[in-house]
Amino acid sequence: MGFNARLAPYSIVNEVNFQTNTDTDTFQKDHFMFRFPFAGQLIGAYAALSPSATAIPGDDKTTNLWEVSLWKEGVDTAAGVYATGARAAKRTGEAANTTGALIWGLGRVYTLTNQTAAKRTFAAGDKMYLRTSYTANTEHHAALPGMVGEMLEVQADYIIGYEA
Repeated sequence: MGFNARLAPYSIVNEVNFQTNTDTDTFQKDHFMFRFPFAGQLIGAYAALSPSATAIPGDDKTTNLWEVSLWKEGVDTAAGVYATGARAAKRTGEAANTTGALIWGLGRVYTLTNQTAAKRTFAAGDKMYLRTSYTANTEHHAALPGMVGEMLEVQADYIIGYEA
């Protein structure tokens, strides 16, 4: 059996900024990641706070970043429609603290939990978005103007075609 490049795993790496300027800014931000040229499937995803983030010390429970998820928007879906049922992979909820936020160590890579195969499949033309969401009334911004704020690095691994 020969090598089939369409079935080989590919990776998308993206760095997004989820900083805000005030505690009244939007607490959920969607970032475009990728448009599938052919039918494909997400096979794994990972996220890490950038080691260069200036405002978050290592293993800080107060980041209030409580959702990082990859979700799909179908070709026929109205633009910008987010639903938890459209998540392909996620890291959400309470972990080791009671604020609802997750612990994020700087530069530490966390695995996003894969959802069912049906949620991880994309038709040709479907778009994959990254959602960052954090608790209200929390400012996330760089210490000084022009400095890097909270940067999130995300890797999504996918294949063209389906696993099974």
